[in-house]
Amino acid sequence: MNELIAIAILFILGYLIYLAFVNPIIVLWILGLLVGFVFLACSDGTAYENPKALAKYEEKLKRLQRKQSRQQKGSNRRKTTKTNIAQVWAKIRNIRKDSIQKATTDIVKIKQSSSNRP
Repeated sequence: MNELIAIAILFILGYLIYLAFVNPIIVLWILGLLVGFVFLACSDGTAYENPKALAKYEEKLKRLQRKQSRQQKGSNRRKTTKTNIAQVWAKIRNIRKDSIQKATTDIVKIKQSSSNRP
């Protein structure tokens, strides 16, 4: 599977290089982004790692969901466990959102600093 992803990324990079030679104006106006399963790579070569938040909290989610499945429906403990599961999912969501915001902020700063040159 990883080999297929690498081949696809190389194909897309080759196409971007082809576009740079055919019509360099497109490359000047567009910052090409490759979105992969493992990382985010920009056309200038910078790569941003995937935080893998789900893998980090997967065991905790499994444990809480098994615990909830054994509890009696309608009980207060089950409601508490349900809120704990929701908090873990919120944490995963926030980690993903934070990494995306950090990457886009960094990309914009790089793009602005390169466009401000004389």
